[in-house]
Amino acid sequence: MKNLNLNIPLSIISVGVMLFLFAPSGLFSSYTIQEISVAGLLVELLGIIIGSIMFYRHKVTEISLEEM
Repeated sequence: MKNLNLNIPLSIISVGVMLFLFAPSGLFSSYTIQEISVAGLLVELLGIIIGSIMFYRHKVTEISLEEM
């Protein structure tokens, strides 16, 4: 139980960062830029929450296995 696979949360965070950074590129109207930027921030937050839950579950499992 020494490996912690955070590929999925990091992928979610990277998608949020790309949405946030590519929104003001000029391809969209100004109203849509705000919507896409907020969506990017929300996706990043979701990735951080999922990563935190996975890390917490990993630590709890690791501690409970050490007690056995």
